Amino acid sequence: MLIALDALPEAAEQIEAAARLSEDPRLRAKIALARASLARAEGDAETAEARAREGLSQWTLLKDRSHLATATALVIEIALERGQVAEAAALTSSPSFAGAPLPLRAVVAARVAQLALTPDMALERAVTAADICRGEGSAKLEDEALQLAIVAAHRADRLPDALAIALRLADARQSAARRIQDVSRAARDAVKAVVAEASAVDRRTGAAADEARSRADRERQISALESVAHSARNTLAAISASGEMMAAEPPPVDRSVLLARLLDGVDRLGAQLERALDEARGRELPAEDTVTLLAPLAHRVADVFAAAASRKGIQLQVRVRDALTSSAPPDDVREILENLVSNAVKFCSSGDTVRVSVYRFGVLAVLEVSDDGPGIPESDQPRLFSRYGTLSPRPTGGEASSGLGLSQVQLLAESHGGAVTVRSAPGRGSCFQVTLPLG
Repeated sequence: MLIALDALPEAAEQIEAAARLSEDPRLRAKIALARASLARAEGDAETAEARAREGLSQWTLLKDRSHLATATALVIEIALERGQVAEAAALTSSPSFAGAPLPLRAVVAARVAQLALTPDMALERAVTAADICRGEGSAKLEDEALQLAIVAAHRADRLPDALAIALRLADARQSAARRIQDVSRAARDAVKAVVAEASAVDRRTGAAADEARSRADRERQISALESVAHSARNTLAAISASGEMMAAEPPPVDRSVLLARLLDGVDRLGAQLERALDEARGRELPAEDTVTLLAPLAHRVADVFAAAASRKGIQLQVRVRDALTSSAPPDDVREILENLVSNAVKFCSSGDTVRVSVYRFGVLAVLEVSDDGPGIPESDQPRLFSRYGTLSPRPTGGEASSGLGLSQVQLLAESHGGAVTVRSAPGRGSCFQVTLPLG
């Protein structure tokens, strides 16, 4: 049970009010665990443990195996946080934890092994847990087990194993991405069928206007999913390039740097898949006031594409003239830069340079990506930012080009009060400039 820090006082008041009013033993057992989670969020580990054990005792009396296992898992997590490794290890084999699903028990055991066993044994436990989770179809817990395995392999100084597990994690997330794409395609077909049928009904009932609005909403959802899939493909390309360089003997860049890039890409891909799931479910996150540091973000995006650029013999530079912030969310700014840098690397050849610049222009922050590539013919430029627009120049390394990236750049920039412009001519490269409000 996770509680936001700014909601702690209100949550505490609600929990205590429920405790005063309730005589139901099952509800009181749940309240004890809620109190434990609240104390844990406040950093009071001792109280959290006492409350969790209170809930554990109550569920034991109620003989509820499912809730008993959940309460035991919470006690184990708190024990690990307090450094009580032996006690946590003992609880993993206790009868109260026997009712937990097998994947959860395996992952909890792997967590304990991280602190209680040698790195090699912790690695073995984590890999076993990942295999169990995969066999049981628990993708989220498999993801956690593989991350534990990467940490253990790194602690054991077994970088080849860390790479192999990281690639397995990337493959698992890529498989999840493919499943999402399959679902999206099936959803598209289903939507088309529903729209066709509904349109026929509307023609008979005179409700064509309502159906048109419904269809537009569905198309917007599909369009959003396609944008997320496009971003995920860029991230997968960066992960693949880092993996190839890491496997080279000797690697062109220190393996620890490449491993950091690869893991960052895996984390980024996970976030993109979560976003895709939210889009598929029609879930919208609440808007938040944000301040995005632009210079560090530009360097992180350059790191993502450094391996792909190096593989093609392209020099990738970052130039920061001013330390600026923007009110645009960091995920959106990052997507803008990733689309622009990805395109530049795709269309440039060996010996070319791609430059990422950050500077101030009046009350605006400017993100600029310029290159020495083939340039864009004037005849292509009117459809440059149209969805699925294709250009005369083609990627120099056989990379895929869907025509979604630049349309997404324009959509994101304009949604935050900014704009995107381009200067380009055949044989003279291209320069894309995105302006955003300063934070």
